[in-house]
Amino acid sequence: LLGSGMGITSALSVLTLASFVASVLFLSVSFSRDDQLAQQERIWKMVKTNWGDYFNLAKGLLVLMCLPVALGYVVLSAINQMIRKLRCFPCSKKFKKDLVEDYSEDETLPAEDKDWVTRDTRLLIEDFKSWDLTAVYTYTVYWGIGIMTMQVLVAQLTLLFLSWLIEYTQQFSLGAVSVIMVGVGLLMFLFPPIPGVPVYLSMGIVIVAIGRETLGLAWSMSYAIGLSLGLKLLACSVQQKLIGQNLSSSVYVRQQVGINSRFIRATKLILAQPGLPIDKVSILVGGPDWPTSVLCGIMELSLLPILVGTLPVVLIIVPTLMTASFSYLAPLEEDGVETYPWADSAAAIAAAFTAVVQLTALLSATKYLELTIKTRGDEIDAMPIDEEVKKADDEAKEKSDAYNEASQWHKLPVHIKFAVRFSVLFMVLSTYLFLLFQGLCFVEYELTSTISEDLKGNALNLVRPLGWIGIGAFAVSCSFFNMFTKWAKNESANFILKRAAESIKTV
Repeated sequence: LLGSGMGITSALSVLTLASFVASVLFLSVSFSRDDQLAQQERIWKMVKTNWGDYFNLAKGLLVLMCLPVALGYVVLSAINQMIRKLRCFPCSKKFKKDLVEDYSEDETLPAEDKDWVTRDTRLLIEDFKSWDLTAVYTYTVYWGIGIMTMQVLVAQLTLLFLSWLIEYTQQFSLGAVSVIMVGVGLLMFLFPPIPGVPVYLSMGIVIVAIGRETLGLAWSMSYAIGLSLGLKLLACSVQQKLIGQNLSSSVYVRQQVGINSRFIRATKLILAQPGLPIDKVSILVGGPDWPTSVLCGIMELSLLPILVGTLPVVLIIVPTLMTASFSYLAPLEEDGVETYPWADSAAAIAAAFTAVVQLTALLSATKYLELTIKTRGDEIDAMPIDEEVKKADDEAKEKSDAYNEASQWHKLPVHIKFAVRFSVLFMVLSTYLFLLFQGLCFVEYELTSTISEDLKGNALNLVRPLGWIGIGAFAVSCSFFNMFTKWAKNESANFILKRAAESIKTV
């Protein structure tokens, strides 16, 4: 949000890429070709066993991120094939039937010299056509909606709101500002998509800006850290007791969080441990703020141990808040001389440290969950099943199977196929604009900016013309996708009624 630490981030990216390339080269020369193929087969088998249910989800993301590249590859392949057919260049790759006298074509594929793309591309196209395209395209749109939500609705609007709040609170006392920030921060914590980082960043700017004149820099930062930690614990209490615990009586809510899944039961097993074991702390600190606390309430865990286990979140709060404070201090000048010449470098270091701590907590939580599922499987299986949720899951599975059966790609009418394809194309366009050309979509705006000066008093000036094109493409994509989902739901309902009528006739 603050745009700091770009130099360190770039350096870390280069070092990571270099390490990856070096590792690949080392492994390539360390194993024979047969060993490499055998290792690849073992890895692929393990991936299919553990993550096979998520392949369509991954394929959806692949389509969203790589569709333009894939289309470019197909175009180049078509040009390559056209040149080969002309046979005007001696260096062109010859067709196999020209090289092998008794070569026989695969009858399931077009003849190699008659096809409009090369054989390698044809095999890739045939493999793509074998996918569950309806599910893959659906996940592509969902991925796009998620990116749009986080990249625009959450990131940009949160940034805009917090900058306004910082400007508005400059005229108040430290006590009044503290009350305002706790209230606003609590509301932000209660909004599921918003993580705690923007709250800590705004605390680091607002509290330090107001308090450094009276408390001094060190004490104002310490006060902001303590206030942020207290706000985090308060938000956890509200999320767990007032939201999660009240929602625990809802069968629908318990079903949506997958209360009977091994993942959730493993989470409960970890969080129910006394004390502060590393796996419990990793989940409480590394997990997303709102879902983790609400899930604790749904699972009816005791509040006090959860709050104690959340205390190490201060390891994330401190560097995050320091990043904001130092970034605020960096441009301050007195008589043309920088007041804090070291602040810019300190902000970059703090930002890098924040990223490392957050990534470590996330990876640690993932590691211990997977380890618990593998090593404590008997305890997980012994945990009682929520029968109400099981019944609801069975009913939902019946509807899901009907939906999947009715919406198979080969059963879709032509106009619905076009709607799905257009939805994907416009979603890819929107995603590429916001991810690759964010600087052209939005005006450069930071937490220390103001709407009155930097946006000329109009918050909509944050979005540039290319950004409005991206928003428009997103809206068009959602419209086409809505057309498909309405059709699919109607067809699945008819499918269920038809199957019920057939079963009655049979009886």
